[in-house]
Amino acid sequence: MKTSRLLLAWLAPLLASCAAEAPQPTPATSDSLYVLPLGGVELDAEASRVVLCGPVAFVGCGAGGVRVVDVSEPRVPEVIAAIDDLPADALAVAGDVLYVATLPSRWWPWESGRITCVGVIDPRAPGPRTALERDLGDNVDLAAAGAWLAVAAGEDGLSLIDAHTLAAVDLAAQWDAELADAVLVRRGQVFALGRLEPAGYFTGGDAAQEVLIVVGASEAELLGRVELPPAATGSGGRDLALARDLLLIAGGEQVRAFRISGEEIQFLQALVTPGAVAVACDGDAGAVATGDVVLLDLAGAEAPRVARRIQTPGVAQDVALSGRLLAVADGARGLQLYEVVRRPSSDGGRPAP
Repeated sequence: MKTSRLLLAWLAPLLASCAAEAPQPTPATSDSLYVLPLGGVELDAEASRVVLCGPVAFVGCGAGGVRVVDVSEPRVPEVIAAIDDLPADALAVAGDVLYVATLPSRWWPWESGRITCVGVIDPRAPGPRTALERDLGDNVDLAAAGAWLAVAAGEDGLSLIDAHTLAAVDLAAQWDAELADAVLVRRGQVFALGRLEPAGYFTGGDAAQEVLIVVGASEAELLGRVELPPAATGSGGRDLALARDLLLIAGGEQVRAFRISGEEIQFLQALVTPGAVAVACDGDAGAVATGDVVLLDLAGAEAPRVARRIQTPGVAQDVALSGRLLAVADGARGLQLYEVVRRPSSDGGRPAP
């Protein structure tokens, strides 16, 4: 009964909001956040993915594999291990396991791709490994939390893997999208974003009808499904992030924000962030990788606001936030670290209006 009430509570407000015209991005801004550059480390391969796990950053470098970086002293980050024989197209970490997705080679299209589980209880000496052969198409996103690993594999759909048994559940019965773009695991639930194939897709159309589903991880039970208004998302990746009661969806030209409040979900804002490929948030701050980094203020207002744009030394391709630490996978300039700071105000330290 509780699950049914949750399902109804999810669907009613979302269906109402999605029945309207697609919301127009707005230029909401804030000057209450800024960053302090801390340190950086250039790698011997281009950084394209980053995951923070306590005092360690796992940096995906595509065909160059994974670099493990000690960020306990963020002004002097140190590479402590390299997994250079494991191409990394997506990363996720849960507990003492690192998950690395490797897409099939474009030269060997009959290969299926794989997900490799790497033990990182000692991040200076990663191993042992277990490889899972998976159909990954030409796009993949991973998300892990607790006992669950969720896999969005583009045209090859959406699946959920039990991290203990490595048994996989295909979520095709809950998923009718043509493309599974992004996935997130939080609070025992899987949030997944996909696209219904739009008219003219193969001729360059980009106004895709998007679908968001919510699945209970333990039972692989569909809790909610909504069709989002078509959004001109442009080229590049799509990503999901959740902090407290805010769900952020990044893609192409904008970040869309939804508030999860008790038994309701409400659309809040579409922020203009051209080139968005990744989004992360923690507490009252968010960050979007757009080539540069767009810092988002998530506190003290009805909806998120753009705080400022940070020009990184390289080309920001991914972001991770943990507390006040912002990590940026900065392409050829490796890993860059920043401290997110809230500007003091004259009203007792509350965020600026």
